[in-house]
Parts: sequence; C-alpha cells; structure tokens
Amino acid sequence: MPFDKMEKETLSVKIINEIEKMIQSGEIKPGSVLPSERELSSLLGISRPPIREALHALRAIGIIDIKAGGRAYLRDNVKFVREHFKTKAMLARYTANDLIESRIIIEKETAALACVRATEDDIEKIKEANERLKAVDESEIEKYIKLDYNLHLSIAESAHNFVLTEMFETMRNLIFETNVYNMLEPSHIEKNLEMHNKICSAIINKEQEKARLYMEEHIMSTLSGINYILSN
Repeated sequence: MPFDKMEKETLSVKIINEIEKMIQSGEIKPGSVLPSERELSSLLGISRPPIREALHALRAIGIIDIKAGGRAYLRDNVKFVREHFKTKAMLARYTANDLIESRIIIEKETAALACVRATEDDIEKIKEANERLKAVDESEIEKYIKLDYNLHLSIAESAHNFVLTEMFETMRNLIFETNVYNMLEPSHIEKNLEMHNKICSAIINKEQEKARLYMEEHIMSTLSGINYILSN
C-alpha cells in the first residue's frame, strides 16, 4: 500500500519500521546520523510531520537521540539498541491477550490494594504524578511516556506489596514499547488522561471496585498499540 494512502498513525508506524530495518541491516550504524527529515520525506515520498512524529517515538523508546538542529543519531550504546530489538522480538512471541491479561492481573490488584494501604504520602505522590502527566504537551512523546509509567509505578508502590511492585517493574520495557505505538493513535492522550483521573480519584476515595474497573478499562485501551507491534 502506498505511504500516502495510509492513515496517519499507520504512516508513523511504517516509518519506524523502515528506520529499524536500516538499523538492523547496518545501513545506519551506532553513533551515526540518520537521514534528515527532508531526506526521509524524499525517500519515502511522504510529508515531514509523520516522519518527525516517528523520530520522536524512536527517541521515546530510547534508541536514537535528537540533537540541536533536529538531526537524529542512532545511540552509540550498542547494548541498549540491541535491548530494544530484543524487547520487540519478545513481544512478537506473545499474543495481545497474554500482554493485556498480565497487566490487568497485576495492576487491577495493585490499584485495589492502594485504596486500602496508601498512606497520605502515597496519595500525594499519586496526585503529583498525575498532575505532572497532565501538564506535558502531547508532542513531548518521550516525556509523556516516562511520566505515564511513573504514575502507574506510584500506584503499584502504594499497594505496599514488594513482589507485585517488582513484577510490575519487570514489564517496564514492554510497557514503554506498547505506549509508544499507542501515542501515535489519534485522541489516545485525551482518553488516557481521563482514565488516569478516574483511577486516581477511586484510589483517593478508597473505592476498590471502581479502581479495579477503571484500571482494567484503561489497560484494555492499550490493545491497539500492542496490535501495531505484533502486526509489524
């Protein structure tokens, strides 16, 4: 299918895949500069905005840096770059159902436990994490994803169950990868912020069943991002 006939979010995903192919083939080497937005636009025959979006998504994943002047470089940390492709290969071994179920099982219960166990300090941390996330401009993909993760981590830590928190943290790379693709979906951030508000409110008001319900609904909304990865 020609690039110019794809939906915006699919365009960005395809661009990410094309750049990753260049990296894996050795065409782009660690520490080297990527083709400019103008060069990629000419090469792929598409406009620059989705290219810019794809580059920022790759920076959010952590495999490229974008320096002054807007030029993108492949990180020279070979181990880190390999870790990204290892994570992506790992995701390909799972089904979307596996990934969704695992997050729901862990995060529904940490949210419910937080309703009972969260201290005043925990509640303040959750509120602060949510407010910081709401203040981020949606163009700042990398920052948004990190703060999104921090909010979920603050909820997990408020459950005061070390094992559950450790289990959640082991999914960090998987969550980052899927969230990058979710960010490319129109209106995702608006829906995301709305669900975070509901989850936080339920925890603050100690409403366990609502916390479980909203967390499950929220995690189910990440399905499109998971499907993007599994299908590419």
